[in-house]
Amino acid sequence: SQLYFNLFVNLAGQKREERVRLRIDKESYFEIYKEKEEM
Repeated sequence: SQLYFNLFVNLAGQKREERVRLRIDKESYFEIYKEKEEM
């Protein structure tokens, strides 16, 4: 059961990293969008 626990922890960690990456991508997208509007 230790193996399954490790797999679960790894999947949870990957999902968390993806969420953070998506949030960062959204923020950078809005920054690029604002820069284009100013031009």
